[in-house]
Amino acid sequence: DNAGMSFSEQSTSPNLMTWDCNGNGSGGQAWYDLDIAADPNDPDVVYVGGVNLFKSTDQGVNWDINAHWTGDCGTPAVHADHHTLEYNPINDRFYSGNDGGIYWTDNGGEDWTEITSGLAISQVYRIGQSATVQDYVINGYQDNGTAVFESSGWTTVLGGDGMDCLIDYTDPTYSYGEYYYGSIIRMSNNYYEGSIVDGISEDGAWVTPHILHETDPSTMLVGTRHIGHSH
Repeated sequence: DNAGMSFSEQSTSPNLMTWDCNGNGSGGQAWYDLDIAADPNDPDVVYVGGVNLFKSTDQGVNWDINAHWTGDCGTPAVHADHHTLEYNPINDRFYSGNDGGIYWTDNGGEDWTEITSGLAISQVYRIGQSATVQDYVINGYQDNGTAVFESSGWTTVLGGDGMDCLIDYTDPTYSYGEYYYGSIIRMSNNYYEGSIVDGISEDGAWVTPHILHETDPSTMLVGTRHIGHSH
C-alpha cells in the first residue's frame, strides 16, 4: 500500500502453481505460465493463474480454486496455462488469455465463456498426410491435442500436447499421435489403441520424431537420445 516501497507476505500456501484442486504438492509451471490480477473495483479480490486459476477474496491470505483445466474440483473448465489476466472495469469482465485462447467471466468465475473457439490460431508442431486418402491429415498442436481432418471436418483424437504424428501409408485405418518426450500412441479409426513405446527406456525431446519404415509399415523408428525401433 506504499507504491512498492515495502511488502507484506500474505500467504505461503496453497501451491497456486500445481495441477491439484486444493493446491497440494510441490512443483507446477511457474516458469512457463504465471500471472496475477487484482479487481480494480474490489482490492480484496485477487486472482493468480498458473495451470489453473485460484482466487482470493481477502487480499491473498486465503485461496480457493476458481477454474480447473478439465473442469474438475467442482469448478468451470478453463484451458490450462494462464499467461495474462486482465479486467475491463467498464463492464466488469475478467479475462484470461491461456494456451486454449481467451475466456471471460462477469460473475466472479462462476461461469466462463470462451470467445476464441473456431479461430485457426493454434500452434502446429507437426503435420502428417495420408499417402492413400487425399483429404486425410493429422496435426499435433501445442497444448491443444492431436486432431485429424477428414471430409467431415476436424476431430480431436488426443488431448494434452500434440506432437509428431503420422498416418500409416498402406492402411489409413491406423494413425499415430504423440505426447511430449516421446510417448507415442497408436489409433485405429481415430480411437485410442494404446502406447507403443514399450522397450524404449529413455525419453526423447519435447517433440520426438518418429517415422514408419519406408518398406515395412509394421516397423517404426523413433529418435530419442539414440534411434530405437518398434514392431
